[in-house]
Amino acid sequence: MIAAAADVISGARRPLIMLGAAAARPRCTHALSEFVARMRIPFFTTQMGKGTVSGCTDLYLGTAALTEGDYLHEAIDQADVIITIGHDTVEKPPFTMHSRGQTIVHLDYQPATIEEVYVPQVEVIGDLHTPCTPSQTGWMARCPTPKRCSRCVKASSRTSPTGRPKIG
Repeated sequence: MIAAAADVISGARRPLIMLGAAAARPRCTHALSEFVARMRIPFFTTQMGKGTVSGCTDLYLGTAALTEGDYLHEAIDQADVIITIGHDTVEKPPFTMHSRGQTIVHLDYQPATIEEVYVPQVEVIGDLHTPCTPSQTGWMARCPTPKRCSRCVKASSRTSPTGRPKIG
C-alpha cells in the first residue's frame, strides 16, 4: 500500500494534506512537520488536528469546518488528491468527500471507518511517526513528490541535466 500511496501522490497535480486528531500526538508532530516541509504540499487541519504542524508557514491553509465558499473549501474543491493523516470520522467532518472526485489517501494507525462522508481509495496503516520520518525506507525513500520536495529540488539544482554536479 505504501507504493500505491506514493504513486497516487506523485501523480497529483493539486494535492492537499489534511491533519486530523490522531496526528496531534506528541510523538508525531516533529516528523509530520518535517514531512510537510519536505513535500511542500499545502495542508489544513481539522478542528481536533489544529496545532499538529505549525501554522507559521506559507503551506498552511487554515482549519476546516463545515462551511462553504471560503478559500479553504475552494482549495479542497480544486484538489485532485487529499492525503488525510490521522483523520477519524468521530471528528466533525471538515467537508463531505463523496461526489467531489478527489482521490483520498488515508494514513493512520488504524483502518478508516468508511462512512457516507469519508471514503478513502488508498490506505496506509501503521505508526504515524514511522512513515513520515525521512530516514525510514519505503514511504520517504521513494519521494512521492520530487517536483515539490525541498530536498529533491535542492539536489536537482546542484546537478546538470546529465546528473553531474553543477560547477559555479
